[in-house]
Amino acid sequence: MRKRNILNRRIYVSLIVLLMIGLTGLYMAHQVNAADETKTNQTGEEVQATESGLTNSKLEGLETTTVQKDETVYVNLNHNGTVSKINIVNYFHVNGDGEYMDYGNYDSIKNLTNEVEPILKDNSIRWQLTGSTEEFFYQGSLKSGELPWNFEIQYTLNGNVIEPEALTGVEGELGILIDVKVNEEAHEYFRKNYMMQITVPLNMKHCTLLSAPGAIQMIAGSTKNLAYTVLPETSQSIGIKADVRDFSMQGIDLTMMAADMSAYIQTEEITDGFGEMSTGIEELADGTAKLRDGISELSTGLLTLSDGMKELSDNTPLLSEGMKEFDEGIKALSENLNNISSGSSLMEAGLLSMVDHGGQLSTGYKEIANGMSTLLTMKEELTAIAGEMAQSKDPVVAQTAQALVSQMEGISQLLASLENLNYNLDQYMQGVKQTAGNYSEINSGITALAGGAGDLAGGFQEIKRGNNEVYMAISDLGDGLEQISNATALIPEQTQQLVDGQWQMKDGIEEASMTIEELTGASKDSKNKTVSFAAPGKITPNSVQFILRTPAIEKRTEHIVEAEEEQDTKNFWDRLFDLFS
Repeated sequence: MRKRNILNRRIYVSLIVLLMIGLTGLYMAHQVNAADETKTNQTGEEVQATESGLTNSKLEGLETTTVQKDETVYVNLNHNGTVSKINIVNYFHVNGDGEYMDYGNYDSIKNLTNEVEPILKDNSIRWQLTGSTEEFFYQGSLKSGELPWNFEIQYTLNGNVIEPEALTGVEGELGILIDVKVNEEAHEYFRKNYMMQITVPLNMKHCTLLSAPGAIQMIAGSTKNLAYTVLPETSQSIGIKADVRDFSMQGIDLTMMAADMSAYIQTEEITDGFGEMSTGIEELADGTAKLRDGISELSTGLLTLSDGMKELSDNTPLLSEGMKEFDEGIKALSENLNNISSGSSLMEAGLLSMVDHGGQLSTGYKEIANGMSTLLTMKEELTAIAGEMAQSKDPVVAQTAQALVSQMEGISQLLASLENLNYNLDQYMQGVKQTAGNYSEINSGITALAGGAGDLAGGFQEIKRGNNEVYMAISDLGDGLEQISNATALIPEQTQQLVDGQWQMKDGIEEASMTIEELTGASKDSKNKTVSFAAPGKITPNSVQFILRTPAIEKRTEHIVEAEEEQDTKNFWDRLFDLFS
């Protein structure tokens, strides 16, 4: 009975995790009455389908109604993930006496509710039922069928591949590899609209989990369930590692259901948000494209500026050489102006001295002229005396008289010349005096010019030092601009990658919006009619869900004993569990 409790708990956990599977709830709410269970227990054998007469003759001639049913597909997998057996449990409500018709190409059919036998014809399955039946379940078995995914399961122990049957009671590092691939042969409806939950149970008493990337871990009693979700049309690889001792494990459960999340997701708000996000990304991409163009123009401008800086840097040595020559010229000018300033000062002193001594000279010349003028006033008397003396018989006296007359004539001429000299000297001295007065200002200007030249030379030294610093800065600036230009030249391409990424993001957002609409049934394309797994195109069921399980890894003796204990006490739930036996 302990094994039965474990089996019950595992099925309940799987069904609770997959809330959208409603069949089990119907089982729980409408379990058949005790009398029907007793009949079912007594009829443990498979009902063989026939085309013979009706089981209940009272219902002959009644109108045939196509059932409104739910399908639950139970799939037994082998340890390696391949399909071993497919059973479909069909459920529908009986609304009074009548003939209820379903479709399906089954290998065998089993009535899970009562003893009524089906009537089979042209893939149709007809049940003649009374209204007292209310809830009707029957099972159809298929030899094969294309599921939305194919599975490949592999077990390893301490890194070596091992057959699952050999894992019972082992100790070491266990590896479980589950490779899930989309089955392109499956019906498009199931492939595009179904999602899957995979649950791997590990008994914590015998397993210590080492790694399970991507798993959602749920603990139920002493079992740690590792849950994985696979979305429509996606493949996935699952890897699990655990340290195990005295190992055993219940089967791996896989449940598939229509991916309708409209009850849990506010689709309109999300899709509106995605729409706004898509528009924003588009505007961002346009802005980034403009940024790319601007950066491209900036790169071109920087390249031009860099070339100009290189040219300036190349010409800077010529400027430095010219400034060196200019500096030498300023130094020479400063020295010459200092010499001129010294000569000018001497010249100013000479002029001032000339003004002083020239006045004295002019006075002396004037006194001489005055003396000569006084002497000439006595010219007649001296001439008369000289005439008398010239009559002297003394030759010396006569010669002296004659010389005196000649001197008087010379004095007259000398006086005229001296007066002319004094006039010109006065004019000259006035000019010298005026020049001396003005030259003071000229000399001050020359002195200031010499001082300014010195200051100019000193200032130019600062200019030279500044020019050298500018030269170094130009060189560094040129190198920096070249680096910036080279780096900036790469930005447009990188920005284009950003633009491409933003457009890809926009496409991804739109795809995500479409995926949300499909998952929630909001899009027009996603509102497909439910397709029957048993009879595609023949009937439209209310729902179709899949429950898959691999065999448990356990000791065979325990399973045999359990089967012996239970074989005589089967009820409705026993038959349901038998789908995985």
